[in-house]
Amino acid sequence: MLRPPTFLCAVRTRFVWLLAVLALAAPTLPFAGAQAPVAELTVVAYGAQRFDLASGRTVLEEGGEVTDRASGVRMTAGWIAYIDGASLEARDATIDGALGRVRAARVVIDLASGRVRAEGDLEFERPGIRARAEYLGLDGPAGLAWLAGGVVADLPDATAAAVWIDVADGRLVLDGPYRYADGPFVLEGGVGARLQLDPITVDDAAGYDARTDVEDDLVERIASVAAVVDVAAPAGP
Repeated sequence: MLRPPTFLCAVRTRFVWLLAVLALAAPTLPFAGAQAPVAELTVVAYGAQRFDLASGRTVLEEGGEVTDRASGVRMTAGWIAYIDGASLEARDATIDGALGRVRAARVVIDLASGRVRAEGDLEFERPGIRARAEYLGLDGPAGLAWLAGGVVADLPDATAAAVWIDVADGRLVLDGPYRYADGPFVLEGGVGARLQLDPITVDDAAGYDARTDVEDDLVERIASVAAVVDVAAPAGP
């Protein structure tokens, strides 16, 4: 069997940045859009590729892999289309990086804003959380990810209208109505209520401390994202 062709693409910083945003591994990344030296991605196309000169859009009709060698973030998808420096869309995608693992029917990345949206058959996993939801989003500048739309998690044992994730330290905020169970102890809240879960380790096992007084820095960042993004809406056409 012939090996799929591999090609290295010298691209502008913003396209490399999309994977760096997903990695969120270095606090000095240019989240504000500052320019940095051109870097390279490794792109493996599984079949035919199509480039539209008029729009600058490249389509990998049979999908492929995109890897940022610097951060180690890797995305595989059954179909990929991107415009250098502007946007990327992928279908039947899996993304692996420091953020965790995301599986979704569709991923849309807006490079100008640093926001990522994923939807459809969505599964999300990272240390301390394993959940399913209708939508996932990531706001790179705010350092927040979120799950929305019938969130069901088996780690921790919880359901919520939405779950906010501090990608730096793993703190969670559940938006009500929510239900959180820790052994025999169950906490519930209605619409408008919130519960913060702080990751802890007890006897070498991961767990959470629950609190209803959400810390100010999380409240402010959640408000800044919610003011411009409908977290429980599709990514658009």
